[in-house]
Amino acid sequence: LYADREAAGNDDEAKTMAQNLLAQVEALYAERQELLEEVGIEPAVAVIRRERMMRENLLAQVESLYEERQEHKDDRSSLESQLRSMKADRERLERALGSHDPLELISKFNSLREQQQPKPSTIRRIFG
Repeated sequence: LYADREAAGNDDEAKTMAQNLLAQVEALYAERQELLEEVGIEPAVAVIRRERMMRENLLAQVESLYEERQEHKDDRSSLESQLRSMKADRERLERALGSHDPLELISKFNSLREQQQPKPSTIRRIFG
């Protein structure tokens, strides 16, 4: 009987000690958490999550910039092709007209246009 009481007392004492230890651990953890918050230190899991999100955002930005760069590169190629075509057309026109001087070309164009328009006397003769 004495051994049973002693064992029961030891069980109660062990439970009390376990509860005290648990209370101390919880108090220490709460104090640690409070200190971390005051100092501004994040738990490792939060830091890892934040870093992962930042990395994913940066990767998305890089992909977006690369796509934009490709679009501009394609636009530039298209514009360069159009410019080469326009330059070739200009060179053919200059060869056909026999001049590179813009003022001379305008003068020739006006002269050709005047030659193509019927004179007023011709119009009166036809419809007159």
